[in-house]
Amino acid sequence: VVGLITMILSTYMITYNEKIYHWLAPLLRWLPLPKPESDIADVIPVDLSGHIVIFGYHVTVNPVLKQLKADQEQVMVVDYNPENTDLIKQQGVYYVYGDMREDDILKLANLSSAKMIISIVPYHEATMSLLQYIKHFKLSCQVVVTAHYTMDVEQYYTAGATYVLHPESLTLQYLAKELKHGRLPTAKSVWAHW
Repeated sequence: VVGLITMILSTYMITYNEKIYHWLAPLLRWLPLPKPESDIADVIPVDLSGHIVIFGYHVTVNPVLKQLKADQEQVMVVDYNPENTDLIKQQGVYYVYGDMREDDILKLANLSSAKMIISIVPYHEATMSLLQYIKHFKLSCQVVVTAHYTMDVEQYYTAGATYVLHPESLTLQYLAKELKHGRLPTAKSVWAHW
């Protein structure tokens, strides 16, 4: 009987873990638990404002980071993959380890003072969660998100995105441009710069 009850409860707890957490979060605040910030973030200036927050990391973002640093922008990268920690820190930017769907992580990234938010996270649920957070708190900053599917593009614009990156469309636009100018054989030089 105990085993049966445990199996049933664990199934529901796994399925609804986020809802359960949000329901229990006010009660958990009273427990004397250590603050996770010391483990998940670099030293972030208290007065950090006018910065750019990038959610997600991949080496293809490095040219963007390089350009932002050349423009003397303060950049913070939020990423959920611990394997990327050293790669991100090598870029000389602030770093927060965590999930962009967690309120604590969004507060730590100080989105209310950011001038731009860029998300390369291709997951629909996470992107909509971010856009809803921005809309709910009436944050006034530019928001760039990534759409994995074409059908998501319009939905993201409707939800408040300033610009939606759809890699497939951008790739095809680039191909059309190269074909139009007859430069296709030289297109490989672009890849060499990455």
